[in-house]
Amino acid sequence: FKMSDKQIKKRRILLVVFITILFGICFIRMNKRFDRLSRYPYDNPEKRALIDKYLNDDEIEYIIEYSIEPNYFIKFIQCKNFNIYHVDFYQDVNQKAGWIFNDNQDIVDLCENALQFENGKETTLSMLPDYSASEILYWLRYKDLYDSEANIVLNVNDVETEIKEHQTLSTYVPKDLVLVDDLRMGKGFYLREEAYNSLKEFCNNAKNDIGGACGFYRLDSAYVSYDDQKKRFEKENTNECQKEYPGHDEHQLGLCIDLSVQYGLFEGSTQEKYFNEHCYEYGFIPTDIKYHFRYVGKAKALLIQETAINDIGEKGE
Repeated sequence: FKMSDKQIKKRRILLVVFITILFGICFIRMNKRFDRLSRYPYDNPEKRALIDKYLNDDEIEYIIEYSIEPNYFIKFIQCKNFNIYHVDFYQDVNQKAGWIFNDNQDIVDLCENALQFENGKETTLSMLPDYSASEILYWLRYKDLYDSEANIVLNVNDVETEIKEHQTLSTYVPKDLVLVDDLRMGKGFYLREEAYNSLKEFCNNAKNDIGGACGFYRLDSAYVSYDDQKKRFEKENTNECQKEYPGHDEHQLGLCIDLSVQYGLFEGSTQEKYFNEHCYEYGFIPTDIKYHFRYVGKAKALLIQETAINDIGEKGE
């Protein structure tokens, strides 16, 4: 029996189709049995399952190629918007300020949002742990709305930190503010805890030496928030006279106090003389404004006093 050319062609097509189907079946079965993590040193089945579920083939090749161990990223892997290529950033944030975040999702959210901005990674790491995630992202997004030359103040939780020209605290809020109403110097004032404790110590001694609640001293100002500075600036900046920009007032540090007295004027009063003589013992230093004092810590304040006394002595000689 001799087949026609048409029949031979038809059989060849059927043979190719059969071989293709057979190859496909074999490939699918082999692929199911293929372990894409066979070259990866996962610690236990649970971690392997997470890696297999959340990482694609390219990402698995990445962790294999660069020998990235499971413990380095596994705690972040279930977070929304997790990116294996950014895990170094997650770890840097976690090591520098992990304790200030509620959970790992907060770390991933901060990192992924920060990376949308130029120098976002570097800026974030430089601002932690002093600034919160929202404060960091606000700075990355808006910078200083009033001074285009301004840079963010770093190490802002150090009590010796100064705000220099073209520097800003942006929307920074100290994390250890304490209400000072119990000192009976006025209502609704806040200071950082260390400054508050020193002022409380001063008040106890002033009460004994001068009399009255806290020696009849009153607070006119202490911590001033960024929002309150902004309201003040927008209210007062109605002419060409330059006002202090929001974020540039050292009262925002929570370390400054403006003093007055209950009766009469502060300037020339017993209270002014007494505070100027003793403030260093409690970590406060005078400034160019007679009623304005800044807390810098007891050691630094006493050093400043000693330096000032020596300078006066040298001039006298």
